[in-house]
Amino acid sequence: MSFELDRALQKMSIEEDKPIKLRTIPRACARERNVCNIMGRLLNPDNQKMSSLIHDMPRLWKINNKCRGFALSQDRFQFVFDSETDLATVLEAGAWTYDDWSMTLERYDEKPHEDYL
Repeated sequence: MSFELDRALQKMSIEEDKPIKLRTIPRACARERNVCNIMGRLLNPDNQKMSSLIHDMPRLWKINNKCRGFALSQDRFQFVFDSETDLATVLEAGAWTYDDWSMTLERYDEKPHEDYL
């Protein structure tokens, strides 16, 4: 059985198949999905626990169950909001701190500038 499979694989050729054209729709979908996102960065990750931040910030923002947080790295995170209104409320409130240390928050940008976060 494996000998037959091996032979069949050896006989395959990429040149026989026509190229497949991929559409660019996934990029548009990603843009639409990230419209209500905030990206953030802890400024002192050694003293700020990411898991606690992800759990506590929606409560501190007074929007429990209206956003979800994700840790992207040791110092970077993302919050996905259910509505534009909730996202705007958080950003308009100004600077935020966690465990007595500042953190940066910026709206998701598909093409971030050099000093993004």
